Formats: sequence, C-alpha cells, structure tokens
Amino acid sequence: MRTIYKSEEGKQAVLSAYKSILAAWPVPNKQYELRPPMATPSS
Repeated sequence: MRTIYKSEEGKQAVLSAYKSILAAWPVPNKQYELRPPMATPSS
C-alpha cells in the first residue's frame, strides 16, 4: 500500500500535531477512523 509519509516517525509527528490542533479547535468535533474497503478479486 502506498503512503504519503516518508517514514513511520514522520507519520507519527504529523498525526500528533494534527491531534493537538483538533484538541485546541474552538468548535466541538468528532473523529472517526476510516478503513479502506477490502480489495475484491477482479473477474
């Protein structure tokens, strides 16, 4: 699977910054974890 992050450390740094920004956001927010759909074999 391709990723937009160059390293696991970079991914964690970006996600951590994102979560801290959302925590300080003045409007209540809900967060959902989205998972990609399962791949289906082509016919």
